[in-house]
This record gives sequence, structure tokens and C-alpha cells, in this order.
Amino acid sequence: MTTRTTQQLSKAVMEKLALVDANADPSAADHAMIANRYTELMDVLRDEDLCYWSNAAIPLLVFSGVSDLVALHCMSAFGLGGSPVEIEANEIPIKRRIRKHTKKPYSHEDITADDY
Repeated sequence: MTTRTTQQLSKAVMEKLALVDANADPSAADHAMIANRYTELMDVLRDEDLCYWSNAAIPLLVFSGVSDLVALHCMSAFGLGGSPVEIEANEIPIKRRIRKHTKKPYSHEDITADDY
């Protein structure tokens, strides 16, 4: 499985917020702040049963959604954010995209259990 690192996440978040260009890297302070927000959000996603990966290795399938979610929560730290109501409203479709990759629909097939 292809994964991305938190350093790549920081760069993606800064690019989404239009704070760095494609050839620049975030500063150490910006990376630390984004990594802290990501760690906080991972606790929330785990509580909502939306993640199965470790903090250090973000699967490519959910990387776009995770970077959007982290960018949404980092906007206010860079003076770009909206109100908490706007953040919560924008969070719903992003989490829906993540859930699409982490949840499997019920198959409606019977399963037989064998006890030994």
C-alpha cells in the first residue's frame, strides 16, 4: 500500500492554503503546528472509527481527504479561517469522502459460524 508521510501532509496543507508554492517547503514551526493538528484530528477520526492507519503512514487513498480536513482546521492559525459553524459544515463532506474508503457496505450474505 502506498503511503504518505506527515512531512508530505504539511506540504500539501500549505499548498491547499496557498501559503507555499510547489517548490517550497513549510517552515519547521509550520510543520510542527500542522503535525499537532493532524495528531488531534487522528484522535477524533479514531473515535469516530474512520481511520485504520498509523499517524506516520497516511494511505494514498485517503490522503487527499485527510489533507483537506487538516487544512480546514489549520486555516484559522494562518488567519484564513471561518467560524466554528462553517468549519463543522465543511467537515461533513470531507469526512464522507474518508468514510467511503474506510467503511465497507453490508453484503447481506449469511455467515455460518463453526464452534469447535
